[in-house]
Amino acid sequence: MKREWVLGFILAGFVAVGYAEAVDLESPGGSVVIGFELNAGRPQWEVAFNGREIIKESPLGLELEQPYGAFEITGLKTATTDETWKPAWGKFSEIRNCCSELTVSLRETTAPNRRLDIVFRAFDDAAAVRYHFPESGKISIKEDNTHFMFAGDF
Repeated sequence: MKREWVLGFILAGFVAVGYAEAVDLESPGGSVVIGFELNAGRPQWEVAFNGREIIKESPLGLELEQPYGAFEITGLKTATTDETWKPAWGKFSEIRNCCSELTVSLRETTAPNRRLDIVFRAFDDAAAVRYHFPESGKISIKEDNTHFMFAGDF
């Protein structure tokens, strides 16, 4: 990862100087780090495991009927989860859900100024990403343009 920041320090800095173009999310045990940044208004991510790059800078996004324009960051929200739940069936009697979460709120810089939230979860053995549309209404997704550009032959 190019960035060696502590998430709490970064978030404190956002309050004083506005939102940066890049932020990292670290799993509870520190083994997984997810990096997010806007590159010319386009979201991208990267993932490292135990300091080794696994997913190099890769584009994120969805293709809608009306394509998105460039984005700007309008908010960041962090959360942590540490819970255990019992599945109805399966190999395990209990499953632990322990992760750090970062929601990056984006808005198009040009009309129609649509909003998109990208939610990242960093587990000690995995990384996850999902999209959330904070505005109500009908959304027609033509294609998922989330890329996983692996840094090696895994």
